[in-house]
Amino acid sequence: MIMEAIFGGDMYPLENIVPQQDGYKAEVKAIAGLMDELANKFSKADFSKVEELHQRMTIVQQYESTEHFKCGLSTGLLLMKEAYEYPLNPKED
Repeated sequence: MIMEAIFGGDMYPLENIVPQQDGYKAEVKAIAGLMDELANKFSKADFSKVEELHQRMTIVQQYESTEHFKCGLSTGLLLMKEAYEYPLNPKED
């Protein structure tokens, strides 16, 4: 049951959902390849800045994903409310 999962802290959409779009895995591999390439070209100090940038961008993406989720859920609930309240056979005045 969804309420039990929420209450029990078993829902982590940001961490558990893996995108299924075409190209996702290829992009993840490309990022890893670029990070490896940069690790070999930069000094350790310079590469640590690249890693910090990557970590901070990930944090920003998490914030954005949270807001996208909230907006999508709110929109879906408003749509359900509107559909529920819409009369199937409106009476003409």
